[in-house]
Amino acid sequence: MNPLVSVIVLTFNSQEYIGRALASLRSQTYSEIEIIVVDAGSTDRTRQIVSGFADVIWLELLESDMGMARNYGVKHSKGECLMFLDSDDFYLEHKVESQIEFMKGKSDLGVLFGTAYIYRNGCSDRLGIKKYSHQRLTLADFLYGGCYTLATICIRRSVWDAGLCFGEGDQGRYGEDWRFQLGIARRGVTFDLLDDPAVVVELREGGHTSWEIQPKMKALGLSSVESALASMTTPQAGGIDRQAVLDAHRFRLAGSLLLVGQLGSAREILHNINSFSRRTLVRLLLILAWILPTPCMRRLLETVWMLRQNSSFQWLCPSPKVKGQIINLTNNPKYAQ
Repeated sequence: MNPLVSVIVLTFNSQEYIGRALASLRSQTYSEIEIIVVDAGSTDRTRQIVSGFADVIWLELLESDMGMARNYGVKHSKGECLMFLDSDDFYLEHKVESQIEFMKGKSDLGVLFGTAYIYRNGCSDRLGIKKYSHQRLTLADFLYGGCYTLATICIRRSVWDAGLCFGEGDQGRYGEDWRFQLGIARRGVTFDLLDDPAVVVELREGGHTSWEIQPKMKALGLSSVESALASMTTPQAGGIDRQAVLDAHRFRLAGSLLLVGQLGSAREILHNINSFSRRTLVRLLLILAWILPTPCMRRLLETVWMLRQNSSFQWLCPSPKVKGQIINLTNNPKYAQ
């Protein structure tokens, strides 16, 4: 028999997207799916739209962060396998079936990741895939900050019940998906990668990851890595350059502080970076920050940041079938309420 799959969907004032997300779940080629929507206190038409889809479980957890909401959804789910979806993203129709079929007969496989398309509204002819997501990441990769798109994950209930959960509070709001995956790797959970894009993540203006919160995200990331490295056993740490990992996170933190004009704090971080090249680059940016007007410096850093992000994607033209699914879900007024 096919196992029941619980998909936890997070929402908050998601009337523009929630219909599309749920429609993508209803379009799956796999039928044994339990859909659980966890709402953080929407005041728009989100609940009304969700009520138009039969057999969707609605849960409210007011003012919850993303980690807290996912934990709450899992607590109220019944599936033997768990998946997650944010309301502004969606699945392609084969997502659930392909992952469940891959995991059948592999009882030791606790977690399965996949690849995801990055989509900009109205640009269904050109989709991106994170270049490194084609490979099976190592513990070192996760420590450096690598992670898969969370919506691609499939987790066996038995693995979750053995102690997995998302961070809550600030750790459930900033970088919670990366921190969760780092925890999987640190626990030694057996995981694999199905390199078959089946999730579509939309990049759009107004997302929760604004420039202003980048310093907090990067500081929490550095703290998480420091804690992980301090608690790792010698066998786990074998082959991992601890200082290089820390330098990478401190460099990102310094860059984020410069982006929001916190030059003094960036200078303090500089003293803890061992890498000559990274330290030199931060010094050059500090000099530029003193010379250039603040708006110009910010525009420069934003441009570099965006160019670096775009270069991390492999851009391609989707197949007619994939393009058709995306157009149907994004352009159908029934879904885009």
